[in-house]
Amino acid sequence: MLATVFAVAFVCRAAVFIPAIADPVRSLSPPDSPEYVTIAQNVAAGRGFSEAASPPYRPDVRRTPVYPSLLAGIFLTGGGLRLAAFVGIVESAATVAVSASIAAALFGAGAGLFCGLLLAVDAISVSYSGLILTEASFTLLLVAGVFALLRRPQSTAATAVGAALLGAATLCRPAGILLGPASLPVGAWRGGGRRSIARRYVLVNVIFVAVALLWVARNAVVAGAPTLSSIASVNLYFHRAAAVEARVEGKDVDDVRASWEKQFESMAGRWTEPEKLEWMTRHAKEVIAQHPFIYVLTTVDGMALMLESDADELCRVLGVAEGTAAFRAAAVASALQLSLLYAAAIGGLAAALRDPQRRLAALIPLTFIAYFVLVGGPEAYSRFRVPAMPFIAILGGAGVDALVKAIRGRVLS
Repeated sequence: MLATVFAVAFVCRAAVFIPAIADPVRSLSPPDSPEYVTIAQNVAAGRGFSEAASPPYRPDVRRTPVYPSLLAGIFLTGGGLRLAAFVGIVESAATVAVSASIAAALFGAGAGLFCGLLLAVDAISVSYSGLILTEASFTLLLVAGVFALLRRPQSTAATAVGAALLGAATLCRPAGILLGPASLPVGAWRGGGRRSIARRYVLVNVIFVAVALLWVARNAVVAGAPTLSSIASVNLYFHRAAAVEARVEGKDVDDVRASWEKQFESMAGRWTEPEKLEWMTRHAKEVIAQHPFIYVLTTVDGMALMLESDADELCRVLGVAEGTAAFRAAAVASALQLSLLYAAAIGGLAAALRDPQRRLAALIPLTFIAYFVLVGGPEAYSRFRVPAMPFIAILGGAGVDALVKAIRGRVLS
């Protein structure tokens, strides 16, 4: 089963990224991709973890280390963007196989197979698999961590590995900063009594925090900023607060962001990194505190946008121009695929809630789906849905499996 879903997932992803073999620039999604590449090139050249294009190579505290380090390893072997895209495709296909394994553990072999097939053809997962972005690496670390924590019989070693993988996921993408606390339903599903669950949960979070603190300590030493990433303050000010300001002023959010960025650059030239972070955080909180209801509305808008279908990135990689018949066809196909997956997931959740033995199992994917929806914020869009898709597919696999069994039961009766 795992070999089958891996093969289907790999073929779907490789087929989409064939154009990137001839034109590897298609694997770059600005502005993030060029930043990762620059840091990786500096690391590979021995210039340190820096985004600077020229000396002095000041240490970067915006990006976390896992993905740039992976790219640096690829560059050190003589590989380039094509190999980096291929590695992402393999990671994404592996994510499908691991997600199928989780679904099988929670809901049975049939659910595992259907989960794998649903995720293998998911448009947004395919679209971001070969891009020079954190999505493929982050999502694989996430599902691998959850799978390790689900292992039965209970094993301290498996718990430690799962916690370390979740910590590594956070060092790949700061959005994972609360994955340790969010893992409680996983430990509860493993059972063993309240004390055993509590001990494992504490162990998971101790290891998870320890892994994250390694990078916090590095940032404190090299930049005087004891933070996992400066991106939290950047997003809070230039995305969340800017979205609120744009809505209040009736302006385009991109125009507000551009104006704020220009103003900030003119002020902060000589500031230290902690001073920059403190200023952005303080001013962002002031804007949000003045308009809390507007902030809620913009957050809801972000959630809705995150959950919508979007074929833009897929068409960009394929070289399909906006407004063409092919673009419209891709948009329709993407919307149909996502609608069917959502319907299957709702069916799977409903079936699990009716079964007392599966209610706790359903809470695991539901928790991680809710996690990524909630952390997205006003700046969320379809890309933010990628790490949630394995868990939506897990419920979808359970839904299709329940439907197949119901149809089979009626036919046989």
